[in-house]
Amino acid sequence: MYKVLEGAAYLLKMERDAELEKQIDEIADIIAGAQEADGYLYPAHTTSSFRMAPHWGGAGMGDKPYSWIVHSHELYNVGHLYEAAVAYYQATGKTNLLDIATKSAQRINKVFFEGDPRYNEGKPVNQAPGHQEIELALVKLYQVTSDPLYLEMAKKFLDIRGVTYVPEGEGTMSPEYAQQHAPVRCQHEAVGHAVRAMYLYAAMSDVGSY
Repeated sequence: MYKVLEGAAYLLKMERDAELEKQIDEIADIIAGAQEADGYLYPAHTTSSFRMAPHWGGAGMGDKPYSWIVHSHELYNVGHLYEAAVAYYQATGKTNLLDIATKSAQRINKVFFEGDPRYNEGKPVNQAPGHQEIELALVKLYQVTSDPLYLEMAKKFLDIRGVTYVPEGEGTMSPEYAQQHAPVRCQHEAVGHAVRAMYLYAAMSDVGSY
């Protein structure tokens, strides 16, 4: 859904459309309502609906927030939200989606790099996501807010990849699958899942430009 919102925002950049904006604003209200008070945003956990889909249940999302970073799409999904929020802000000047995005990012920073009593027993998760996306999205968030926190977060997610966590196994759990086999500065050839790799390389290029 967030990708669709981003695409719609790009259309608005080319030509303003009051009806389309109204639809996006209504969706933004729904997303804001789904976001937890502390900024967490992943309805599958908030509603416990992941339990209704065994294939994507505990093994695919973890049995609680931020408990299965290697394959959960929690950070991937909000990354796409951030990109949609930035595009909508650039097209309209509205901050409704951007407010949701910054609230989410600030919570993620606390959970992953500082420690939050509500998650992971209060210890910083300090693990890069198995599906990249949030890294480049954080750079875009920095570009429109000028808040250095988001650029630093992007750098941290890149720096810890292949350092703080290296999966063991084959197939989707192989170290190369999500480019977690070595620190990014030591990776010299493209390996693993192509989409994840391109998100990673784009983020490396973006961060490296600062």
